[in-house]
Formats: sequence, C-alpha cells, structure tokens
Amino acid sequence: MSNKLVYAVPTKKYAEGEAFRFIKDIRKNSPTSDSEFQIIISQLRKMNPFVFEEILLHCCERYKYFVPLKRGFIKDNGVDGYFSFQGRFYVIQAKLYSGEADHKHLIQFSNAIEWHHAAKGFFFHTGRTSDEFKKVALASPTINIVSGQKLIDFLLGRKPLYISNYYQNSSVNQVLDGQGEK
Repeated sequence: MSNKLVYAVPTKKYAEGEAFRFIKDIRKNSPTSDSEFQIIISQLRKMNPFVFEEILLHCCERYKYFVPLKRGFIKDNGVDGYFSFQGRFYVIQAKLYSGEADHKHLIQFSNAIEWHHAAKGFFFHTGRTSDEFKKVALASPTINIVSGQKLIDFLLGRKPLYISNYYQNSSVNQVLDGQGEK
C-alpha cells in the first residue's frame, strides 16, 4: 500500500474560491519577513494540489498574463495550467513536495513543453533541490524553476515571472546559487 496522500478532485468553483481566499489572506496578512518563507511554504504543502494550481493561475492573471478558461483538472497532457503573454504560449507545472523535488518530474515536464509547442514552461514547487534536479534543470533551457523565495515573491505580488529571452535562465541560475531553496 502506498503512503502517498490521495486528494479528492474538487470542483473548479471550489478550487478557485480557495485560491482567491489564500492569495487575499497572505497578501493582506503577510507574515513578517523573518518567518514568511516557512509559514507560507508550510501552508502550501498542506493544501490540495488542485487548489495550488488555481493559486498559480490566479497570480498569473494578476500579473496580466492571459489565462484561458480551464475546464477541469484531469487529462491535462502533462501540464497543470497555461497562459499566454505577448503572443507566446507558456505552460505551468505545480508540485507540492515536502522533501526533495523529483528530477523525473522535470524530465516529464520538458516532454510536455515540447508536446504543447510552448515557448517555455514554469515548474513551481515547494521542495528542496537535489544535485540531480539541478543537473536536469540546466539541461532543460525551456524550463524555468520557481521555488523558494522566488515562489513566495510571485505569490505575494512582488515579482512576475521572467518571460523574456534576456531572463531565460535566471531561475535556473538562482537554483544553482542556492537561492531556490531554504
């Protein structure tokens, strides 16, 4: 028997409502800078993964990225969300890890980016990054990793995603500098 948690698939309306409440709460009642990382990451790790997807899409909308209506949560062909910006198509993968991030998920996501013909993919996660994860991230130039403080800044509305080609590898460099985890 597996020891993985199984989550019920919520309705789209429920997940959107929970996502809206979470974003509103953390932005209005943001913890002090000393504890914000630990508090927000621990809250994320406890939530339903489908709600986490909605939180990310909600944040994308707030940054003025065009997020088309997604009808459900299953049969997503390897992505958890998508958006467009300045005529280019981007995909999102959202993973809630309590330990190390799984490098195999990056490989699968890289294939999904190619399958969807996306300009780039954003891999959001709450885990720690292993050396193997970092190697796979470096070998995948179309994947931007959003974790650690960068994830917190995105959720709190401080910094948008780095989409332009100029910033293409900045998130990978941040992971390699040890800033993508705490």
